[in-house]
Amino acid sequence: EVLKETSTLTDKETKAIEEKIRVLQTQLVKVHNKGERIFELYEGCVINKQEFSERKGLIDSEVADISRRLEDLKNKKRGSNIEDFDINATMKLCQTMKDVYSGLSLEDRKELLRNLLSEIKVNKHSIDYSVEIPPKLLSRTQDLALCVESNDTGRGSWRLPA
Repeated sequence: EVLKETSTLTDKETKAIEEKIRVLQTQLVKVHNKGERIFELYEGCVINKQEFSERKGLIDSEVADISRRLEDLKNKKRGSNIEDFDINATMKLCQTMKDVYSGLSLEDRKELLRNLLSEIKVNKHSIDYSVEIPPKLLSRTQDLALCVESNDTGRGSWRLPA
């Protein structure tokens, strides 16, 4: 449930993106077909080389534009889809961070928390926090064999060092 709440896109927004993806894929097929027809016209000597090159250039730029927009939409959808969330990899990363954190001095712990925590909200019932993991740290932890299995669900609370 918590993961579903953190998904950045609603079902309505996801469906709208999927529809845009379908439209762009259809446009891409049409443009590819147009390119094939232009080639057939050139091959059949109906158009000359200069006209073929001009039309082919326009088609290639249109294909590149549609492909870029299509990839952007796919990435937007992929980044917000709860099914794409890898809980095991996230849990391993959290365990590694916990191990590293427990081995640090108090000053280093404070510095690490300042670098990772982007937002902390405190109310009378709970503490909510957002964590940003720098890409450099993430790429380093993927190479480490420090990750161990854990039953930690990530729903605990952290007490900040004084």
